[in-house]
Amino acid sequence: MNMFSGIKKIVCIAFAVILCWEMNAQIVKPDSYLEVIGKAEYMMEPLNNANIELFKNGSLDKSLSTPRNGEFKFLLELNNEYVIKVSKKGFVSKKIMFNTDVPDGTEGKWINEFAIGLLDPCEGVDYHLLEKPVDKIYYHERKNQFVSNRSYTMEISGKMEMLVYDIEQCLYKKYDELIDKADRLFNAGKYREARQQYMLATQADPYDRYPQKKIEEIDALLMANQEKEEKYNATVDLADNHYKQGNIETAAGLYEKALELNPTDDYVTNRLQEVNSKLSAMNQQSKAKVEKDRKYNSLISQAEAAFYSNNYKVAKEFYTEAAGLKPNESLPGQRLAVINNNLNKEKENQREEENMQRLYSSSIETADRLFQLGEYKQARQSYQQAVNTKPSENYPKTKLNEIERLLAAQKKLEEEQNRKEQAFTNAVEQGERLLAQNQLAAAKSSFNRALQIKPQDADLRRKIIEIDKKISEKKLAEQQSAQKERDYETALQNADRLFRAGQYESALQQFRRASNHKPGDEYVGQKIKEINNLLEQQRQEKAQAEEINRRYKETIKTADQLLSLKEYNRAMESYRRAAIYKPDEEYPKSKINEIETILAQLEQQQSQEQANRMRYNQLLANGDNAMKNKNYSVAKMNFEKALELFPDESYPKMQLAKAEQLMLEKRNREAERLALKNQYEEALQQADAYMNNNDLQNAQIYYLQANKLMPNETYPKEKLDQISNGLAQLEKEQMEQQRNQEHYNAAIQKADGYYQAKNYAAAKSEYQTALRFLPDKDYPKKRINQINDILTLLAKNNATGSKQASSGRTSGSSDNDIKKLQFKNTSEKDKYIRSLRNKYPKGITKEVYKGEFKTMNRYIIIRNNEVNEFREIIYNWGSELYHFDIPVTSLYFRQQTSERDGEPFKEIVK
Repeated sequence: MNMFSGIKKIVCIAFAVILCWEMNAQIVKPDSYLEVIGKAEYMMEPLNNANIELFKNGSLDKSLSTPRNGEFKFLLELNNEYVIKVSKKGFVSKKIMFNTDVPDGTEGKWINEFAIGLLDPCEGVDYHLLEKPVDKIYYHERKNQFVSNRSYTMEISGKMEMLVYDIEQCLYKKYDELIDKADRLFNAGKYREARQQYMLATQADPYDRYPQKKIEEIDALLMANQEKEEKYNATVDLADNHYKQGNIETAAGLYEKALELNPTDDYVTNRLQEVNSKLSAMNQQSKAKVEKDRKYNSLISQAEAAFYSNNYKVAKEFYTEAAGLKPNESLPGQRLAVINNNLNKEKENQREEENMQRLYSSSIETADRLFQLGEYKQARQSYQQAVNTKPSENYPKTKLNEIERLLAAQKKLEEEQNRKEQAFTNAVEQGERLLAQNQLAAAKSSFNRALQIKPQDADLRRKIIEIDKKISEKKLAEQQSAQKERDYETALQNADRLFRAGQYESALQQFRRASNHKPGDEYVGQKIKEINNLLEQQRQEKAQAEEINRRYKETIKTADQLLSLKEYNRAMESYRRAAIYKPDEEYPKSKINEIETILAQLEQQQSQEQANRMRYNQLLANGDNAMKNKNYSVAKMNFEKALELFPDESYPKMQLAKAEQLMLEKRNREAERLALKNQYEEALQQADAYMNNNDLQNAQIYYLQANKLMPNETYPKEKLDQISNGLAQLEKEQMEQQRNQEHYNAAIQKADGYYQAKNYAAAKSEYQTALRFLPDKDYPKKRINQINDILTLLAKNNATGSKQASSGRTSGSSDNDIKKLQFKNTSEKDKYIRSLRNKYPKGITKEVYKGEFKTMNRYIIIRNNEVNEFREIIYNWGSELYHFDIPVTSLYFRQQTSERDGEPFKEIVK
């Protein structure tokens, strides 16, 4: 039975209550109840090991598992509400409800039989409907029976039909997708991937012969080209692993090798294109990164060199530029913090360093003078005082170590002289004593020790020569005596080792050599005899094995020829004879198994032909039945499968066309309903997204669209009310913000005017007014701080006004001030630049103007035939930077005014 053909029947069974009648209702008995007899099914067949749960008034009362026949039963007490839930892993569960309420005084025994069929799960199908009971049974007083709730059944039946249709389409689509994907892979020559998809298709529809036939075809192809494909697949798998791990170059080489094995594989071709594209992108990214890293590392290298040379000013510039290249790197920031801290400490430490240096120099001078005079102990005191003064200096530490070495050397020299004299006496006495005991080697060793102490002692040299002569004579006699025994032992050991290793020819030679050293040795003679016997036995066994091998090869050759001629029975007999010759050989066994498989397949093919006609008739019956039940997708599938078996039959073609037309009409109706629903949901999705981003106006547009599509839905209406309130509040806030901004702009405009006119008190008041409207703005706060500093300086200047008046200076100006740049047009700026070119040399000219309340550093830079002027105006409250008359950033200013290699630099203080 096709898996899709039973779905409609399951739905019918789900609502069917087959047998309801009253048993002995006239006889009043105290034990009244309703007996329910159920059967769990799947595709009209009993469902074994299904889980049955009985809930009484909402609580679990009993549970059990179904036997092979899928049946179960419960006795339900009257005047309660029961729910029976049928479930099993891998299926979608169902419920049925029984309300056993009966009128007062009603008694009896009732039986209700039903079957409930479970459905296949399919991803993407909404099964929420099955959270409700598929049927509700209640007591019908007039009929005196427990019957189905007809209104509930009619209400849910349409929804169940839609659910079953969705399942059909889902399963049909899943099966078609698997077959389609498998066919594409098969046509592309990707047989293993295709086989996996065909296997999944057999699980989706185990009754369809098509995927199984394709699997058998693939197995035959894979067997014919197994070695090449295994090599190809191994190469592709290895390439994929390297690709996933990021080893792009290695993966490219492996994909190229795979393409040589299978040039038509689109997967490898596409992969290779993708890999080459990534390699190209990686090379470009690598070049850009390398260049950025090179520049950054160069800056860091120069900065580090300057930093560790304590040239903090230069280091700071390099670190700042490096931080601009890589803001996320921590080193430049850390170094800049250290530099700023060190620069602050340098001035504080300078005076203390000078005092320490004077004391240190005095101590060193005294210590050096005492050292030269050889007064090491007094010099040590002065050097130690220098170390205490400047612990980081190595020179006094070195001199202290040198003094300690000199003092220790003097003491060690004296001790060493005494030790050597005693050692010499002891060595000579010991040598004489050992020589008297004829211990020649020990005596020689003692005399040698003494000679090392006094190498010029002639008596010792003469005694050593005499001892060497005696030792040589004794050693020669011992060597001649032991050599013959060693030769014998060596030959014997080699012979035994070779014998144990089974190298009998080589062992025989060694035993004969040992016999030459000891001609009468009994053990050697026995071994020689034993080896000769073993060698003879080996020659006989080798000849026998060669004969068996010859017969085995001839038999295998005959069997292979018979197998190629498809003489399977005769070939099997030959392979069996070959297996008798060599029972341990796997080849004849594998060939016997292969022939048995072929014979079984031939038998199966014959029986399959007979089964096809029965299968065809069953498919037509299934298709006709599905058409009657309006289950057109199942009908279509059955007629298609019938045509696969007998393509020339006209009846399934006619029915197939009819089913497709009816399916199209049903899909069009459903598509219209789904299209409306999708438009509604898309509008809500857009509206919710704008709502989450607080874009109320766009959200309002899409909620209105959703409300128009489905006017009965309340959610868009609620959101539209919420948006109306939000827009009103937003408009109010925007108006308030706009009024504050207008007041702020007006106050800033006035304050800036007062500030330019140097009316600082009025400017400060207006800046404070601006802050009352927009308290978070930084600009008025900065201006107020500047004004406070200026007012402080002006107050200081007023205190010394008479002195300034006598020198002809005012409180707000300096003799060293220069005119502020302010060009009315381009020609004015060009004229000014020409004047700079005529007046200043190439390179950087820095002019320093020191005033009463500010300092200006003016840079005139002529490089690459371009003229630029930068100004740095330094106040107590901060600084201002300009390129001609335009403000610039600190980073740009430092980059442009920094000296470059080989560039002239001149500084003038005005």
